[in-house]
Amino acid sequence: MKTAAIKWSLAGVALFAIGPACAWLAARVGPDGIQPGTPLVSASPLLGGLGLLAALGLTAGMGILASRIATARWGYFCAGLALCWAAAHTATLAGPAGLIRPAAVAAEAGGVYLRLLVEGLVCVVVLAPVSVYMWMRGAHPQGEAGASERGDPSDTNAMVLGVGIGVLGALAGIWLVANSGMKGQAVAGATIGGLVAGFAGHLLAHRAPGFALALGALLMCALAPAAGLFLGPRSVGGALVAGGDTLLPILRLTPLDIAAGVMLGVPIGHGWAGSMVDKHPHHTQSEPTSQPTAAAVASVEPRPAELKVGGATPGGA
Repeated sequence: MKTAAIKWSLAGVALFAIGPACAWLAARVGPDGIQPGTPLVSASPLLGGLGLLAALGLTAGMGILASRIATARWGYFCAGLALCWAAAHTATLAGPAGLIRPAAVAAEAGGVYLRLLVEGLVCVVVLAPVSVYMWMRGAHPQGEAGASERGDPSDTNAMVLGVGIGVLGALAGIWLVANSGMKGQAVAGATIGGLVAGFAGHLLAHRAPGFALALGALLMCALAPAAGLFLGPRSVGGALVAGGDTLLPILRLTPLDIAAGVMLGVPIGHGWAGSMVDKHPHHTQSEPTSQPTAAAVASVEPRPAELKVGGATPGGA
């Protein structure tokens, strides 16, 4: 009961104190001076960049505190709660109030996605080491369950596989859920993506630490706007025809949308997979079986002496 009270108190601080502060720091007016923007796609990119760094710093501090007091997974979750406020108070990319509108898409899309790419790189550079620190220095269960949850950072193959699954899991969740420019769908898509990454990663790359899955998913903060740059303004403009929105799902999310969803979803998915793995432990050939075999029983049963020495049995006269 005491542990649960501490965990939910930390979540309350993240949701009702740190989150609003992050929203105030990250929220900016767009380049037109009317519509909402993002920290760098705004009327004052310099102040927006400083606000983004401050918001990420607050998020990092909240996550590290929760990971040391509660658990590593809870640190991720609290950091995600705080980032949701920042994501909710920044602009959407598509739609009537989006940053990219059909009327001026050819002139604006390239610059918008370039600035979003810088935002995404900042998110990755700040949150990646924080994710590693929270997982390695945060609290984990004792014994075999804790070792299974923590993973093995020295296993290079598992690390690479975990990062790859993180990227693909985040992409799958975003692709399935982010079907419009609505902010709720954008954050929900990133959260489902993080959940898929955490769940599939812990099952398929059991030795990979959870931060490897988070790192892979966080890479989408930069990969999504990079895809917008690669496709080019004309391709984006063709997807935003009057009365329609056929943008690729990853082009509808800002880096803060993805970062918030990943930090929320990865620990949830990792925890679900961990509960399944703990109930079905993996045995190796070197481990003893639970029941002795017939051959093993026969090998230790006493046998009557059959050898005779000098016509008498051992012990006989």
